[in-house]
Amino acid sequence: MSRGAVYAWIGLVVCLYGSGLWGAVPETNDLILSRNTIVVSVDGLSRRTLHALLKKHKLPSIAQIVSRGNVRNLTVSANVVGLGSGLDVLISAQRSPRDFVTILRQLKTPVSTGIVLSPITHHDWSKSSLLVRDQLAEVVTTASAYVARTPQEVTSELRHMITGLSSPFVLWANYTSVAEKGFVYREGGEEYSMAAQRVDRAIGRVLTHLETLGLKDQTDWVITASYVIQENNSGLEPAGRSWIVSSQLIRYSGFLRDIAPTILRFYGRSVAGIKSQFAGRPLVY
Repeated sequence: MSRGAVYAWIGLVVCLYGSGLWGAVPETNDLILSRNTIVVSVDGLSRRTLHALLKKHKLPSIAQIVSRGNVRNLTVSANVVGLGSGLDVLISAQRSPRDFVTILRQLKTPVSTGIVLSPITHHDWSKSSLLVRDQLAEVVTTASAYVARTPQEVTSELRHMITGLSSPFVLWANYTSVAEKGFVYREGGEEYSMAAQRVDRAIGRVLTHLETLGLKDQTDWVITASYVIQENNSGLEPAGRSWIVSSQLIRYSGFLRDIAPTILRFYGRSVAGIKSQFAGRPLVY
């Protein structure tokens, strides 16, 4: 190639790069935008019980999700106390649940959204968590009524939403039964562990439904506990030692506030753009 041709080629590259047609990393692509995400809080489930039941092969559905990604430690900050504030941080890193959903709707391909949030009857957290639910109900595509539910009932609502929503979608749900048992009995007890296994079976039915619809492989999962029952106790874990299970590889041990930025990263938002809007950081590259 002649020197003149080389200079012409370099000039073309510079021109395209400067115009943004070449060299810029796109916010989104078709593969990312075709994916769905289900974010679940297994309220009250301790890190110790999670790992013990996984080791004993008592949580096959969660183990199936771990096999696609991994499980890591997560910390719930000291100022997050209970269901209301836990859901707030889980869904939006305390920025604003309404604002977070709006960001998803403003992506190149808008993301459908749905919530299945349930109160816990044992604690007086229903008012604060109802405020989070009502904020979201104003902006999400679909929202279930704010009522107490068994794991099977939560799953029934999720399956109904999955069938009715178009892809891509993000769904949030919480299962309260583990926390209910933990507050009445204790972490690590038989009732507590059995409750965790019932939630796992409920999650398994969602996985089966996704497979039936041909959506299993294009649906990511993020499962955590927005608050945790203390080991061998029936009170809240003061150190906030939670956990995160994901079908994508989580690179860091982080905080509950990191989940919302991580979801945005799933949908192609640049890390720099996320960091300018949220206190947390994405846990994936």
